[in-house]
Amino acid sequence: MQANTDRIGAEQLARVSGSFLRIRPRLLLPFGPTLLLLLWRSQTPRLQLVAIAVTFVCMLSAFTWEAQRARRVTVSPKAFCTSLVLTLGGLAVLCAFSGGSRSPFLPILFAPLGVAFAAFGKSRRTALVFLAFAGVLVVELVLNALGSATLPTEVGGVIAALAATLASGLLYFGITGLAGAYTDTAQKLDAARIEVIQSAAEQTASLQALGARVAHELKNPLSAIKGLVQLLHRQAATSETPLRDGRNEQRLSVVLEEVARMESILRDYLDFSRPLGQLEARPIAMRPFLSGLISLLEGEAADRDVRLELSCPELEAYLDPGKLKQALLNLAQNSLAAMPKGGQLRLAVDIEADRAGLRIALSDTGTGMSREVLGRVKEPYFSHRPGGTGLGVVIADGIIRQHGGTLEFESQPERGTLALIRLPFNRPAPDTINAD
Repeated sequence: MQANTDRIGAEQLARVSGSFLRIRPRLLLPFGPTLLLLLWRSQTPRLQLVAIAVTFVCMLSAFTWEAQRARRVTVSPKAFCTSLVLTLGGLAVLCAFSGGSRSPFLPILFAPLGVAFAAFGKSRRTALVFLAFAGVLVVELVLNALGSATLPTEVGGVIAALAATLASGLLYFGITGLAGAYTDTAQKLDAARIEVIQSAAEQTASLQALGARVAHELKNPLSAIKGLVQLLHRQAATSETPLRDGRNEQRLSVVLEEVARMESILRDYLDFSRPLGQLEARPIAMRPFLSGLISLLEGEAADRDVRLELSCPELEAYLDPGKLKQALLNLAQNSLAAMPKGGQLRLAVDIEADRAGLRIALSDTGTGMSREVLGRVKEPYFSHRPGGTGLGVVIADGIIRQHGGTLEFESQPERGTLALIRLPFNRPAPDTINAD
């Protein structure tokens, strides 16, 4: 939550800082010609008039450059603070040519200081701007003591009024903009707080449902194991009945099968309840990678009389091999379960027509799915086969989306299923690396 607060606050400050820097030259531009006209008509000494004009043009040019830059790049707090300090430096020069501490431009010095107070609050950046402000005042007092040239009396009051007006305009746009930004920040934080509360409530409900589902799924195999083990225990305690016979071996086989099913259920639920960790992607040669996957499936495929087939050219893709192997194993095991009487499982890889990525097609000749089942296949806890947790496809889909890819299914009852995976060749974008 604190990270969100800092991020939102920084975004608002950057937005308002950029807006202030963009509007500043537009406020200063009409001030300049009016100022120079007044000085010229008041017969200000030529050298003093030229010095003030050059200083003004230099400041306006710098402000215009900053405004253009603020349209292209985000203004950082450091850059904004630096701009305010340099503005004080420029104003110090302007005051130095017009009377030092008696300069009518002195009120403008308070504009960057007030904006710094509003932008940075009690911070080191505010202290830096304040020290620059104090330093400028000291310099102007010294220049006044040394007899800095002042402006003619008849224009001094008018210029002071114009300077006060300009300072008020700068303070208005700076402070009101920041006040509005802070109000907007508060609203966004309130919305984020509500979202966090809702997310926590949803997660709690999901965990409660998950716990109930796990308890329900494990209750039946645990009851079967308990009954079989109790029966074996009683027979072992009875001398008349030999422990080693065909029926006991069959019972132990059932125990092992039920234990394996419980392990599978727990593995699926643990994989689903844990958020997907960050990808550890790297360039992978696809053919050796998929050959290793086929080797893992050979034992189960042989038990089900399923033929395995791999078609993959020599190519590389940028992926996390551990996560993708988990996704493909989940999909392949679903395919094997759909072929209890034998069949064919084919894994084929090819390159997209636009060469933007690759396609992995996992097809089987199993029982297939109806249109209704196909529409719900990615729902958590939904399974159309006995003993299924309904999480294998969900986990696989999450991993594939985390890679920046997609998972689609095509299926018809009694005609098999095609799981089509599309993956990019390049590194996934940052917003997909931590996808849920």
